Amino acid sequence: MIPVFEALIRDADFQYIFLSYNNEGLMSVGQVREIFERFGKYNLVQTEYRRFKADKTENRNYKANSIFEYLHILEKTFYSGLTKTSTALPRLSSKRTIL
Repeated sequence: MIPVFEALIRDADFQYIFLSYNNEGLMSVGQVREIFERFGKYNLVQTEYRRFKADKTENRNYKANSIFEYLHILEKTFYSGLTKTSTALPRLSSKRTIL
């Protein structure tokens, strides 16, 4: 999973990437931080929330009564400025034709 996530971040052609992720996810805060820091300036905002319990079932095994939500922020160092959804066309010399 980590190599796929790293490729996603590497190939994302955006100046800023925001990822909201909690402490019960598959990746640790450190793993996300390590990947983000490879591609630019990293910042983290953390907020603690009381766990929402939709029912009163005693059989539920919660890790804790609260969870931490992390907002990972990346300002990428290298990106082209053109995303795949951009309508900008490449410049062509007069000797080239578009087929």
